[in-house]
Amino acid sequence: MFSGYLQNEGVHLPLNTEGWFATRDLGCWDQNGRLCYKGRKDLLFRCGGEFVSPEEIEREIVQIQGIEHVVVVPSEDPEYGKCPVALLKLMESQRSNWEKTIARVENRLRECLPSHKRPRAYLPLPEKQSPELKINRKELETYANEVYPVRGSGNPK
Repeated sequence: MFSGYLQNEGVHLPLNTEGWFATRDLGCWDQNGRLCYKGRKDLLFRCGGEFVSPEEIEREIVQIQGIEHVVVVPSEDPEYGKCPVALLKLMESQRSNWEKTIARVENRLRECLPSHKRPRAYLPLPEKQSPELKINRKELETYANEVYPVRGSGNPK
């Protein structure tokens, strides 16, 4: 298990006053008594006053045929505060069918997510963000805010 963070003076194990390591992970118990991981508390953002978990949206999108990888980040919005934007890496066979793939994603999300959780834009995941490595969500949030204009049409510049 986790022994702590390696620092100049040695290993530091940041425990709270009750002896727990605060991961900021969110979870719940399912009907069979198993702990289910829901996401990270520090990634939640508000859209129109409602909490949005990027990981919840990502779990739905990655199940759709043709999607290889997805990262959802918040994008600034003057009316709602922040809105979800999905950055997608399509499977090789789908890369020439961007519009059809996005239409499939939107149709699926209409069935399973409320409107405040559905992405306002779909952008290609930058090549330098390899899904095999830890994704830099802050860098992707900056990218999404630059490419997707505030209250834009949903189409990348």
